[in-house]
Amino acid sequence: MKRALISDIHGNLEALEAVLADIQQVSVDEIYCLGDIIGYGPNPCECLDLVIKNCKATILGNHDQAALFDPDGFNPMALQAIYWTRDQLDNGPGTPAMVNQRWDFLGELPRHLDEGEFRFVHGSPRDPTNEYVFPEYVFDQRKMEILFGKVQNYCFMGHTHLPGVFTTQCEFISPDECDYSYTFGREKVLVNVGSVGQPRDDDNRSCYAILDTDAKVLEYRRVEYDINKTSNKIYAIADLSDALGDRLKHGRGNSRVDWRCCRFDIKKETCDLAVTYRLLPGSVSVTAASRRDLVGTHLSASLLRSISLTAFPVTAEFCCD
Repeated sequence: MKRALISDIHGNLEALEAVLADIQQVSVDEIYCLGDIIGYGPNPCECLDLVIKNCKATILGNHDQAALFDPDGFNPMALQAIYWTRDQLDNGPGTPAMVNQRWDFLGELPRHLDEGEFRFVHGSPRDPTNEYVFPEYVFDQRKMEILFGKVQNYCFMGHTHLPGVFTTQCEFISPDECDYSYTFGREKVLVNVGSVGQPRDDDNRSCYAILDTDAKVLEYRRVEYDINKTSNKIYAIADLSDALGDRLKHGRGNSRVDWRCCRFDIKKETCDLAVTYRLLPGSVSVTAASRRDLVGTHLSASLLRSISLTAFPVTAEFCCD
């Protein structure tokens, strides 16, 4: 059986329509949606209607949950967008029956779905709705062991908008690193299927995956859509930040550490230190007074993130390997 796995649509109607059209061109038996149908984007109702019509199974995402309950941990831009989204859900378009159907659908979504060796979540196998599993977490072996301990064999998720495969060897394999096809073996894997409506991996095309449950093969697919049309809709809505339209054009969200450049050991305080890493979307430099406090320190991704935000005692020139 071939199953299309879509996630993180975020009210982007043009992206969802393009992905559904692409799915029709390939031999797919059914579609699963891993959550976040709404939030951020200008067409929450229309996207819900298409998911209700086309998806055999849908998982609750954190933005879907936020429309139903008080949002937890949302930044001001996301919070403003989810309040606007609630208003759209309350006021149509469509008949009162369609309005009720959308709310009922959201309210009945499961937090996870288990089908034998396959588990489907939005966030992570430990916290199916809210926990992020970022690529740099491969440097936290204990965390990865805990996550894999919650999985029978294969777990599929979204939430970060960053497609790729996590292995038990603490590797993260992006789609381009596996030529957009990954064959499952006996070892457990965590798979992020990417984002339909708001990609954040420096590729502004929609991303989704096709799982062949018989051949145990996953194929990533990228689909172009009318980004300007969606962005212009966002710009025309006062309650949606223009930044939400801008990020669609660039294929990225907030600036983040590139996980591939984040393992370094500091052994000296007698010479200048060059620490290579990339702060997406560009390169930056941070300078502070002393390096002494970092001698012998292992620079993990989380520590590098703090360096990028505070005056840490190190001179570092940040670039991509």
